[in-house]
Amino acid sequence: SVLCSPQAIPVLQINATDMNLPSDHEMNLGYGPDPNPHLQQADLVIVINSGVPWMPRMAKPKASAKVIHVGVDPLVSRHPFREYEADLLVAGDPVAALTMLNQALGASGKGSLDARRKTVAAAREEMKQAHDRLLAQSRNEVPIHPAWLTRMGTLPS
Repeated sequence: SVLCSPQAIPVLQINATDMNLPSDHEMNLGYGPDPNPHLQQADLVIVINSGVPWMPRMAKPKASAKVIHVGVDPLVSRHPFREYEADLLVAGDPVAALTMLNQALGASGKGSLDARRKTVAAAREEMKQAHDRLLAQSRNEVPIHPAWLTRMGTLPS
């Protein structure tokens, strides 16, 4: 949220092991499983502390996108091999790096920020409609469907 809210940067949380943004955050584009539509639209991809940000054979950023990996170990040296290309590797504390990036970007580009917010809002609305359809379809499934089980509110009696 240090960078995504003020700069209108959408966040995908693929294979997330930690809660990075609340699910109702305006810049949260979900938890997967297929990041490819978003990766294909992105001009810049910032990977933060992720050893496996996507499955390279199934999804990848478009060829012209710039990819930056930020983390304590951006090469993820514990993995003997990786298939992730990067234009820039930033080793260090990710929160400090994102805070400094937000400060460097400042509040310029209001028009592009508003346009990004509208694009992300439209993508979030599509996600919500798809989720609502899934809930409607799974409401009476036996055994109970995971989407129905985890929905907010009270469970049916």
